[in-house]
Amino acid sequence: MSEQPTPPVEIPAEAEKPSIELPPPNPVTRERHKREVRLQIILPFLAFVLLLVVLAVIFTVFEVGQVGTWAEISTIFLIVPVLIVSIIPLVLIVAVAYGVTKLLGIIPPYARLVQNYFDLGLQYVKRGANLLTEPFLKARSGLAVVDTLFDKFKRQ
Repeated sequence: MSEQPTPPVEIPAEAEKPSIELPPPNPVTRERHKREVRLQIILPFLAFVLLLVVLAVIFTVFEVGQVGTWAEISTIFLIVPVLIVSIIPLVLIVAVAYGVTKLLGIIPPYARLVQNYFDLGLQYVKRGANLLTEPFLKARSGLAVVDTLFDKFKRQ
């Protein structure tokens, strides 16, 4: 038996429009934001790129040292960002280890308290279960006594 696909749900055009009209952006704060972006992001980035270009031109025009020395310096420049980025997980791992050691000093008494409450709850559950099953056990044992007596009388 093949099932037919359900038809798509149609959304009315009114539902697509937002119910609240947003006000136009404030031109003063928008211009201030643009200026801050230029001064705090674009300008430092361009200055750094310009510095790299100037250093590259200086080092290529003037002969400075052996190729092996520059290869080692380049390797250092390639490794340093990886080291900086890998410090973050290292700090997180150290923080977690420190937190766990502190928690190991705090948790045992409270864990024992929780365990005591669970033991108390277990005792209540066992007592309730025994109270519930006791009438049935007594009835079955009473029936077993009666069956035993009838079996004795039948044999005689």
